[in-house]
This record gives sequence, structure tokens and C-alpha cells, in this order.
Amino acid sequence: MCGISGLVTKSNYSLIKPDSILFKMMDNIRHRGPDDEGCVFINRHRATWKAFASEKSPWSVQKMLGAATNASYWVERNCPDLAMSHCRFAIIRPTPEGHQPFWDSNHQICMVFNGELYNYVELRKELEAAGCVFKTKTDTEVLVEAYRVWGVACFKQFNGMWALAIYDFKRRELLLSRDRTGERPLYWVRRPDMICFASEIKALLSDQTVYRSSDVNTDAAYAFLCQSVSDFDDNTFFQGIQRVPPASIVRISLANTVSIERFWQAPVMRLETLDTQRIPVLCEELRELLKSAVKLRLRADVPLNLALSGGLDSSSIVAVASELLGPGVDT
Repeated sequence: MCGISGLVTKSNYSLIKPDSILFKMMDNIRHRGPDDEGCVFINRHRATWKAFASEKSPWSVQKMLGAATNASYWVERNCPDLAMSHCRFAIIRPTPEGHQPFWDSNHQICMVFNGELYNYVELRKELEAAGCVFKTKTDTEVLVEAYRVWGVACFKQFNGMWALAIYDFKRRELLLSRDRTGERPLYWVRRPDMICFASEIKALLSDQTVYRSSDVNTDAAYAFLCQSVSDFDDNTFFQGIQRVPPASIVRISLANTVSIERFWQAPVMRLETLDTQRIPVLCEELRELLKSAVKLRLRADVPLNLALSGGLDSSSIVAVASELLGPGVDT
């Protein structure tokens, strides 16, 4: 499930220490990524950067990047105003080549990414036909190359779940994005001197420099306690902490101005009288849609287990997976 976190500031380093804040946030989402960890510090004005690994990283990555425990030396001398981290849970290509933060070949795009692109095989072929040369077999690189070639229009091409942060050195712009239905979580705090984001709220609560308030969002609390409603908008139970909207792109400029745009809107469906003679055809269409969706989600480079309960939904998924993979599917 991976975990990402980060912050972007416009204050003097003596007031906000990005390495201290970032490492505290990483500590609180470490359980999301047992396979690898990495972080990067960027001075957006000078276009300088330094990436670090951790003791969880493969030895080859540690040897190449150096340990994050040594980050303070570089940070003190280079005054970065952007920091991002990634805790990896590896499903696709569980090898060092999938280490994040991930860069394009020209080191002009840096990304941390939680999720999975289900159609990365098809997108890779399309990008290769457009002239892209890939150095790994990860879906992460497909995502980075898709952004490099198509810009923010790439999000319309994705079939998957994601929460991500991309820093574009040419545009000097930080992007945050979530998938269409918000399956992957991403929260953020906006302050005059700093913007922070993380996969879990508790990461944003880990340092009082980020979040000082203890105020409850009374509207969210009322909706939950009195109406049993939660997660219906961008608010959380914590005043000032919000969800990054699903199907959206948050743009953060060099001056830390923020704009939000949607890349997808759920279609409006009209209720129509059911033609009972079409029921067999509709059932077959539904079956093919389900089969196609399950087939895409079975792509993995590690053994798969399926969660099976007594419900119709999980039973249907396991039945289709068994048809595709053969008997003996682990549940």
C-alpha cells in the first residue's frame, strides 16, 4: 500500500527544518512500506537536490544514495524548500529498480507514488511507440514517462489507484493527485509558510510545526455522530486537515500559490425503463466488464491472495480470478 509524505515551505531554514519534519512524518507511515524507503530534498530556486536511502533500502541503493541519517549535513548547507519521502510496499517489480523517489532519465521530474497502474502494460506500449525508452519494468516509470510526454493529461489515461506527488523542475511546480474515486488516501495541511501532505493524518500530527491546533471539525463530527456519514467531502475530523480531492490535480507554484482542477467527473446516468428482453445481453456485458477488471488487477510480481468473505462481491471476484488463474487460488 506504500506511504508518501512531503512538505514545501517558503520560510527561512532556521524557522522550519524540513529534514526533521519529514523524518517524523516518515516514522508515522513506516508501517505502510516494509520493503524500501527513500527521501529527497530539493531547493526549488537553485534547482539543486539530494536523494537519500534508508537502512531498509537494498544495499545497492544505499551504496548509491547514502543514508538518510546523513541528510542534515546537506540540508543545512543547501536550504531546501521541498522534501518528499516514500515507504515502499512492492507488488510490481520488487527489485531496487523500483526505488522511490523516482526520476525520469533527465532528472527533470521527481515523483513519489502510492498505488498501482493497472493498465501500465498497455500505456508502456503506447509510450514506446511514441519514442520512449524505458530503463525498468515498473509501473512507476510508466507513470513518470506518461507525465513527461502528455503532461497532466496523462491522468485521464490511467486505469488504477494512486496518490502521488510530482515535482516538475522545468515548470518549478509541485503536483498532488489522487485517482478518480479516491481509493488511495492523501491528506494535506495548508499554512501561510508551509504546505504538508501525507498518506495518513497521523503523519501530519507528528510535528507541531506542521499542525498546532487540537480543534475538532464540528461539522464532520456532527455528520458522523448524527447521520452516520463520513468521507463524503474533503473535510476530516481535524480542523485544518483536508483530503486532497479525488480525480483532481493540485498545483503548487514556486510562490506556493495553490490551484485545483478536476481531470474527471462521474457521468450522470439517466434511469430508463428496463427492457426485460435485454437482460441476458446486459448480464453478459456485466460479466465481461467484471472479468476485464479482475484480469487487470491480477498483474503482480509477487504471490497473490484474495480476500474472501460471505458477500456476493468478493465471491464474484474470487470466482472470476479462479477462472483466469485456474484452481487453487489462495484466499
